[in-house]
Amino acid sequence: MENENEKEYLLSLLTQFRLNGKELERLEEEIRIWEGRIERAGKAGKEDLALEAETEAGKLKAKTEELKTETANLKDEIERLRGNRELSAEIELAVLKLELEGRAGGRASPPEIES
Repeated sequence: MENENEKEYLLSLLTQFRLNGKELERLEEEIRIWEGRIERAGKAGKEDLALEAETEAGKLKAKTEELKTETANLKDEIERLRGNRELSAEIELAVLKLELEGRAGGRASPPEIES
C-alpha cells in the first residue's frame, strides 16, 4: 500500500472508530431508557409492556455488542498501521490530534474498548 493510500485508510479507520464511540454512547443511553421502562412497567403490573421493553433492550444490547466487536477490530487495525515504521509523521500528528480532540470532548476512545 502506498504511503498516501495508507494515510487515507488510517484516517478513515480513525474516523469510524470515533463515530462508533459516539454510537456506543447513544446506544447505552437508549438501553438505560428501556431498562427504566422495564422497571416502571413491572411496578405497574404491566407484564406485556415489560416484555416489550425487555425485547427492545435485548435488541439494543445485541447491537451494542456487535458494535463493540467492530470497534475493537478497528482499534487492532489502527494499532497495526501505526506500528508500520513507514508511516509519515503527518499521520502520527493526525492520530494525536484526534486523540486530543476526543479527550477534550470527554472521551479518548469508545467505552469499554480502551486497553
